[in-house]
Amino acid sequence: MPNDNKIFQSDNLLIGRTQIDTTTTIGYNPEDFEVEGNVMSLKSKTSYLSLVGADFTSTQPDVDDVSYTNATFNPSSAETPWAGVHLPHGAVVISAIVYGTGEAEDKTWALKRVDSNFNSNTMALANINTADTSISNATIDNSSYGYYLHTEPLGDGEIIWLAVIAYTTDYD
Repeated sequence: MPNDNKIFQSDNLLIGRTQIDTTTTIGYNPEDFEVEGNVMSLKSKTSYLSLVGADFTSTQPDVDDVSYTNATFNPSSAETPWAGVHLPHGAVVISAIVYGTGEAEDKTWALKRVDSNFNSNTMALANINTADTSISNATIDNSSYGYYLHTEPLGDGEIIWLAVIAYTTDYD
């Protein structure tokens, strides 16, 4: 029978709770939760989505003109890299950056959202190796939008190797 004052475990499964004793650590990390009265909820926390250069593909003219050596996006001719971005519904984007070679620093990247009619909005925009923390439409709404990163066309020697998006989650 469930114990109303503790999280308990049976057959190695967490099976019930109504109130939590914060000194009990079986089955959860107490630093990830807030307890108020008899209500337990996950804390809001910062998380990160990382995309390596090899997660990007090209829109023009031909993916044969791209090398993915060491997980980078390394074009031999003008290529426009883009990558799908998959964040949890309700996440709030707080910053984004695309890292690349110094030769690529004069090119911009953008984080965009697109609706079902292919209307897109720019959420973040900066030069490669520069972070943007002034995010527009920062709350992820997967019921109405898809999300992606892209850069201006890159040429030979203009390599990207990493994109990082920081976001918070607030669980109700």
